[in-house]
Amino acid sequence: LIRYAKPSTVDNVLDKLRVWYLEKDDTVRQLVAMVMNKVTNTAPDVLRTVHSAVVPITLFGKHSKEETERAQWEMVWLELGVSDQSVILLYLSDISSLCSLSLQSTSWTNRIQAADTLGTVATVLGPSYPPLQIPPNVDLLLAATAARTFPGKSAILSALAKTLTSPKRSKVSDLGVEEEKVVSVFLRECRKKDSEYVSQVMRSLGDVLLGVEVTDCWGEVWDICSAYLIPLPEDEEEEGEEKKEKRKKTETFTIQSLPQESAVLLLGVGWRVCQNKSDKIVELCEFLAGNMRICTWKIQITMLCSLQHVLQTLDTSQEHSTEELRRSVYQAAIPGVLRCVDDTKHTSVRSLALKLTALIFNSCKTEGVVVGTEIVKNVLLHVRDQVSLEGNQNLKSQGIEIVSLLEKHFVAS
Repeated sequence: LIRYAKPSTVDNVLDKLRVWYLEKDDTVRQLVAMVMNKVTNTAPDVLRTVHSAVVPITLFGKHSKEETERAQWEMVWLELGVSDQSVILLYLSDISSLCSLSLQSTSWTNRIQAADTLGTVATVLGPSYPPLQIPPNVDLLLAATAARTFPGKSAILSALAKTLTSPKRSKVSDLGVEEEKVVSVFLRECRKKDSEYVSQVMRSLGDVLLGVEVTDCWGEVWDICSAYLIPLPEDEEEEGEEKKEKRKKTETFTIQSLPQESAVLLLGVGWRVCQNKSDKIVELCEFLAGNMRICTWKIQITMLCSLQHVLQTLDTSQEHSTEELRRSVYQAAIPGVLRCVDDTKHTSVRSLALKLTALIFNSCKTEGVVVGTEIVKNVLLHVRDQVSLEGNQNLKSQGIEIVSLLEKHFVAS
């Protein structure tokens, strides 16, 4: 019918299919996807004349969580024969209008699909994202976060992070967006009770803090993360079994869950926004290094990554990095790093620990920082043990280079 119908009829049919897809149940949605795929095969020339009606709903459908339905929309997109970036740019206002309606829908499925679609738009367009379109799309996503927590709501925060970071601007304010409102929404959502949801939101917030400059919110970030990483103190007034149970939990406290891993990562990437780094960096390094002993090996990798983020700020803010401060920071970090150098089971842990060890002592050499003799001897002892036992030739070479560096520049002849 579409192949031979007049243009106005084609427009009406496509509009009806779009409405059904957005408003009906899963069975109807799958049928709409199947019909659109059949139409694409039967009358591709007709659909190419109505791209403005087909492209937005097809891009939206490509983000369905239902595999069969998504595959149908993927085939429609391929048949349209369009370049992702160029067609999204051309029909961005239509795509945004469709997502705006869906983000206000009572259907969780539609909201998640709309958020995923806007996230893809930001990723595909990157620096080509039209500046005038960013503020309204950010406002759409911010408004959608006001809803109560529902399964998949984290997709909205993820799309928001991608929209803010993909254009590669240095500041949120450069996007024409209200920075305080954006940051407050992320911090508010990080305080929700659903730990799995909070874990995903913390990762999105980390992307924002790493990708664009925002005002100092380190205090709030520390409060949020430390709630997952520090066991609750015992209450003096508690007695009996309740006090024993809390003490047992404290003594066996470990950092092993996904929310805890996200909190560790957020500490590392969020550190860059702290304005008074010299007052708090030693304490943060002691905290990260000290917690290596109660982490699972996977989270030790995240701890090392966070520690690396923190140490790198010493080089990016050199006006505040005195020799004494660097010495204190490195001495606080080294014990935790050496614990990971000694990990004989996990190559990835040793690899990152050796990389950090090299970073610390190369920085000491460059900046003329004198580290205590006992610390140097201790590092040499651990790294030589690693070299002697190492089966991985790349890591063995890393260890040998560190030993040579220490013997040449830090050990008195």
